[in-house]
Amino acid sequence: MNNFEKQKAREYLETNPQILEGKGWQGLKKLVDETHTGEVEAGGDWREGCRSFGQLSSVPPRFLLSGLIPENALTAVPAPSYHCKTWWALQMGHAVSEGLPLFCFDAPEKVPVLYHVPEMNEALVRERMAMLGIEDSENFLVRPMELGIWSLKDPRMIESSKGRLVFLDTQGFFNEADDQNSYNQALGFAGNVFNLLNQGARAIVMLTHPPKYATQRLQKEPPWTLENSVIGSAAYGGILRSCLRVRNLNLDLNDKHPWIYVQGLKNPGLKPFQLEDIPLRMKAAPGESPYLHDLLAGIEDDDSDPRQHKAYEMFERGASNRLIIKELKTRNTKVTHWREQWKLERKEQKEDDNDTLQ
Repeated sequence: MNNFEKQKAREYLETNPQILEGKGWQGLKKLVDETHTGEVEAGGDWREGCRSFGQLSSVPPRFLLSGLIPENALTAVPAPSYHCKTWWALQMGHAVSEGLPLFCFDAPEKVPVLYHVPEMNEALVRERMAMLGIEDSENFLVRPMELGIWSLKDPRMIESSKGRLVFLDTQGFFNEADDQNSYNQALGFAGNVFNLLNQGARAIVMLTHPPKYATQRLQKEPPWTLENSVIGSAAYGGILRSCLRVRNLNLDLNDKHPWIYVQGLKNPGLKPFQLEDIPLRMKAAPGESPYLHDLLAGIEDDDSDPRQHKAYEMFERGASNRLIIKELKTRNTKVTHWREQWKLERKEQKEDDNDTLQ
């Protein structure tokens, strides 16, 4: 019995306690299984395969990590290489495995994690886990390069995923399609994900690479959409319930202090936010960060633009964007970016001052 059937079975037992007398779970399982064996002639059991509103589960949709990782669904984390998507995924998994909040995102319960990372050797995986404070636990298991790859249809993959949050880092190792742009082949991967979820996986997170045309540097990058972030997204349909695209905003991607922008592309109510350093910590909470277009405006030449310091002085005096644009002869996007940076710097300075006083 899958998770959905078990839930409906519990509800049935609560309203029909007599079923426990002599039959119990095995008897109920037999009744459920009979709806799948075709024992009723000529499709006469079709009604058992349908549900009215009142027969649908009354349990509301849930998240393993609030707003980020929905239960019984697929979450995508798209980013080019070296943009910290593995760091971000490991920290999300750690929070869920411990049932602890991650920044402002709650993990309502402890859920064991299985992290598949065939592109990374054991030494690198252990180093990263140690840096993030992930300790030895059955609640956080990993499958690094040395252990090979289980396909999504492998019985070991199916059995090990039951009751766990499963990470696929990266998705390409588990997608059997030779042409990921093919809708029909993408449906095959979606079908395998559906099967894992239906067999009992709590949720699946796939790390993936966006199409190359959608990963230009700085201002040249087109606005993010689901279609230019996840190859084959149309085929995944409703199974894909969350998309958390990330971007390292540092000009030097080798900088040991990353500056990460995160935007949800299928996450109602979630505003963009920013993270920094390793372990990642919140730099700008949801609602405090501008969108990528405004954030990147002038980012290449901020340090060399003498008008930025003058703009900061005008912000302190309460000057409006319109006045600053007119006086400094610049664009609104650049002034908006400077203002957001000024707010963040003021916030960080206040926090440093408070720490000093304590």
